[in-house]
Amino acid sequence: MLFSIKFMRFENSSARFTGAFGKNSLDRIEYHCSGNTPWLGIKEDSCGKSLTVLQRGASNLWFADIISSVYIPWIPEFKTEATKECVAKGVKRFKSQRCDGDIDVDTIKRFIEKSAELDDDIDTDIAFAEIIATLSNAAKTHEEAQTDEEYRKQEFDVLTKSVGAPEKELHCVNICASKYDNLTFLKSISLVHKLRETRAFLGFKRIKPDAPVSGKIQINEMRWLPAVKNSGEGIMFEFTQDALKKWSDKQEIIKRVNIIEQNLKISEILTTETINPIYVLLHTFAHCLITTLANECGYSNASIREKIYCEKYLGSNSDMAGILIYTASGDSEGSLGGLVRQGNCGRIENIIGKAINEARWCASDPVCIQSPGQGQNGCNLAACHNCALLPETSCENKNTLLDRGLLIGTLDDRNIGYFSDYE
Repeated sequence: MLFSIKFMRFENSSARFTGAFGKNSLDRIEYHCSGNTPWLGIKEDSCGKSLTVLQRGASNLWFADIISSVYIPWIPEFKTEATKECVAKGVKRFKSQRCDGDIDVDTIKRFIEKSAELDDDIDTDIAFAEIIATLSNAAKTHEEAQTDEEYRKQEFDVLTKSVGAPEKELHCVNICASKYDNLTFLKSISLVHKLRETRAFLGFKRIKPDAPVSGKIQINEMRWLPAVKNSGEGIMFEFTQDALKKWSDKQEIIKRVNIIEQNLKISEILTTETINPIYVLLHTFAHCLITTLANECGYSNASIREKIYCEKYLGSNSDMAGILIYTASGDSEGSLGGLVRQGNCGRIENIIGKAINEARWCASDPVCIQSPGQGQNGCNLAACHNCALLPETSCENKNTLLDRGLLIGTLDDRNIGYFSDYE
């Protein structure tokens, strides 16, 4: 609920705003939530809960709850038409046939072997893999909802290989990192010449961007949400996970990330979650890279977005570590080729080097690099508007969980940074 407070001025009297903006400050005058929802045009029964006082233009007054997804079609690649026909017949035949509820792998193998005896053009390995993959996906019922993490894993698997074609809605060319110079921390880079993104508006949150419940945007429950489809391009960076895991297990890394964790627990944003240091590293690297790319590709940094493929908290079993830097808009502006061209050999090496070097110094240093917590509720360490923060349209995590110290080290410990020795 939103409301306004009018202050009356009494002669020779004074008061601090600390009391007005304190926790449960309105309880003293017995002013509680009335249950109004003016954005829906209805008035519910009195809520009675305590209200939080905020300035009218405060940045935490309203947080849009938006979820986005990259279109990832099933793209089987058949070398021959005979293989394609074999897969279609196999899927149709074994779709309803199970052995103790599982896919009957042995029967499928025999089916493919007999089909190959009749037609030498059938690629048995591809046919078997495609039939198993299709039947595995079909085994999931529509009622079984997928989490955002599961869907991101599917996006990660598609964007880290060469798929699609220029005339399709997804065209991605994967290049091994060994083709580039001095990018040993990467496994591969994918040039996403064409992608389609869908952004859906789920609701909004107040005060805390990570609040568990979003404000309703409709009176009655509906089976649809307002959304927009955008076209664009991007660059996918797949990191070498073994090196990241070895780095994140260091005690000094865990100790530094624990500072952010404790700040958020004091603010009651976190309870028992443990922040993943790799996520903070990849997120900060993505911000620094976007700032540098904006100076090279012709797009403003507000037009470039990020997508982090890594679990935010420890305890997940998802096996992915990568970032997608992309631009998307409702017209052709998001696919002019300026961004994806920066991922070519000879260009991206210089851009990454420049991004890391510029992260070594901030205009607010040494205050920024030595900060024990800045940003809302101390959600960041060495990250401010002069170095690592981006426009809200660019960051998917509302400019939280950032730290340049994990990239390039701190004044007290230079070796703590993952890119401390990068030249």
